[in-house]
Amino acid sequence: MCKPKNRIMCPDCGRAKMLFETEAKAKNFIKFNGDDIHHDGELRVYFCPACGGYHISSKKYKKNYDSNTDKLIAAY
Repeated sequence: MCKPKNRIMCPDCGRAKMLFETEAKAKNFIKFNGDDIHHDGELRVYFCPACGGYHISSKKYKKNYDSNTDKLIAAY
């Protein structure tokens, strides 16, 4: 698999991540490339308020998790 060209530095987590414009595009990427991605759990799509787009993760969603962006907005 070639490296995707849509990697950006996510200010929320502080590392490079793939950024998708829509949830559908991210899900489509998982559909066709999920077997080639190294992951520990089931792949899922989530919205990133810091980037304004969608990322892919294999970590479970934490109900009480506040992103760094959410914490900054609350402090403001």
